[in-house]
Amino acid sequence: MSERVGLKKYLILVGNPGTGKSTILNCLLQEAVFKSGLSFGRGMTTALQTKLVRGVYYGDTPGLADSSIRKKAAAEITRALKQDGEYRIVFVVTLNNGRCSSEDAVTMKLVLDAIPKDVPYGIIVNQIKPMQYKLLLEGGEEMQSVLLSLFEGHRPTTDIFLYPEVKDMEEAKDYCGPAGGEILDNLRNFLECLPAQYIEPKQVQNVKSDKFEAELIAMQEKLNMLKHELDKEKALLRQSEALINDLKGRLQEAESRSSGGFFSLSIGGFTISF
Repeated sequence: MSERVGLKKYLILVGNPGTGKSTILNCLLQEAVFKSGLSFGRGMTTALQTKLVRGVYYGDTPGLADSSIRKKAAAEITRALKQDGEYRIVFVVTLNNGRCSSEDAVTMKLVLDAIPKDVPYGIIVNQIKPMQYKLLLEGGEEMQSVLLSLFEGHRPTTDIFLYPEVKDMEEAKDYCGPAGGEILDNLRNFLECLPAQYIEPKQVQNVKSDKFEAELIAMQEKLNMLKHELDKEKALLRQSEALINDLKGRLQEAESRSSGGFFSLSIGGFTISF
């Protein structure tokens, strides 16, 4: 995936209304190039917008979750991917109750289905609440839950950037402030290290907006089922831990009551003598 000389270079951000992709681009460029801020009922980005900065075309695309422009949004995303150049493709998503929203996951699936399977991509998980951010950095169950929801139905990636919530960043109109200082520098490094790949226009299929609703329903059902199974496993684990703790307590109690090195302990109808 080495970069080719002479090709146009694109950094394309794909995300639904409210995920903050336009604001992230403005912060990266330190200029209010892309329209951003609070918008009720529909996204502020309704067509592909690009800006050439230091040899790279930064691209902002409309989101598929906006039903009023979904067909147009799909066409604009397709157009963004058919510019005959070298691409870094990044999806911007947000979390809902500790999981990637189903709308964001479906958007990723439909866009990835439209490009060759060997094209790498990255993900920015944006607007993460402080406590969630801390838990995600630690890994464990919280991160597993996020990954499970991110990659349902499509190929995974290891290129994931966690972007904590920055006060006033998303609500301010056309925000292009520091957006986190060191975090923004880390994001720049993340994007620069993201693998780039040439995509021929003929390799790109149309993003299928007509499949959005059906995919959304199917994905929500799958995620609910997986969450149910995960909850069952967690409950079994808690029961096992409780049983082990109970066993330890009873053993300690039996040891304290024994007086000559001999005692017996009943567990589940069985008697064990020591």
